[in-house]
Amino acid sequence: MGTSEVAENPRPSNPLPTVLVVGRFHTEGVAAHIAEGFAALGHPVERFDPAFQRQTTAGKLRKRYEQVRTRLDDLAGNLPFVRARFSERLLSAARSRNIGFTLVCHDFLQPGEIRRLREETGAPVAIWFPDHIGNFSKAWFLSADYDALFFKDPFIVQNLRRTLDKPIYYMPECFNPQRHRLDSLSEEDHRIYGCDVATAGNLYSYRAAFFERLGDYEVKIWGNPPPLWMDAAPIQQMLQGRFVANEDKARAFLAAKIIVNNLNPAEIWGINARTFEIAGIGGFQLVDWRPGLGQLFEDGRELVSFRSMEDLREKIDHYLPLEEERREIARKGHERALRDHSFEVRLPLLVETAFGRAQGYPLPEIAYADD
Repeated sequence: MGTSEVAENPRPSNPLPTVLVVGRFHTEGVAAHIAEGFAALGHPVERFDPAFQRQTTAGKLRKRYEQVRTRLDDLAGNLPFVRARFSERLLSAARSRNIGFTLVCHDFLQPGEIRRLREETGAPVAIWFPDHIGNFSKAWFLSADYDALFFKDPFIVQNLRRTLDKPIYYMPECFNPQRHRLDSLSEEDHRIYGCDVATAGNLYSYRAAFFERLGDYEVKIWGNPPPLWMDAAPIQQMLQGRFVANEDKARAFLAAKIIVNNLNPAEIWGINARTFEIAGIGGFQLVDWRPGLGQLFEDGRELVSFRSMEDLREKIDHYLPLEEERREIARKGHERALRDHSFEVRLPLLVETAFGRAQGYPLPEIAYADD
């Protein structure tokens, strides 16, 4: 089955069920994009934020606060009386509306909470895990009775299917065309965001070491300040110290000549959300090659992959002077993302699969070494 067939999967019959989305609804959070995607499809949407602490800060302190809040949530979630109140808050949110489907956007709920949620709503409960295998942590979802478990990396899907008797499916990430769009760039945008090479995302050790090897190019790295423990001196001149979201992310990606999308090493066969966002915005990207990439984009025509630092540097040097070729590849990638890789395309297939009427996104043909 090709991607064009995926896009044509039938949507659930009307009336569309009310969807309960469980996740963190911060700017650029996957739960916020999913909720907007369901709303765009006509689903009534209820949001439930599983955080025990409420966010009250913004700006430069937001990232530090989020780190502390996440740790506090982890600690509080282990206290029985706190967890009991949390569970009741979740079930109260579910029973206050006629919920026809629940989608959990990370490993927020314990197995018993999934069971009670299904009993309360009488409707399917699914999880779409948005991270790579390195962020499995407790992996409560492996013991919970979800009606469907969706993962973005086919490596995870094939490995779990080999050993577990669970409804496990492949569902690659995508982008939100309601947020990741910009009609044009101003002169001021070019002044602020323009550069030869750019990227956007969290700064961790691998990414810092990676971009240190691109120090002889004009590079802008957009994102929150580096962690306090990190020695970011080798790439300090690249760091913009600013988180970009929505239209600002589009400005950063459109004003740069090349966006270098280096994937976390824990992305085994799949790709990250930024791949789809760059394409959806209309930026030209050089992305880390992964075995599942070719099923999602046509390499060399809709984006360009690299397989080593030497390969990346050669391709940066090749494409920097070729403005028209970059624009043409970016245009084709943009068309592909709009056609096949938006939330409005992914979510109907996800719902159909959770209701037992589809089988998720087709897995790419990737052979194991022992096959």
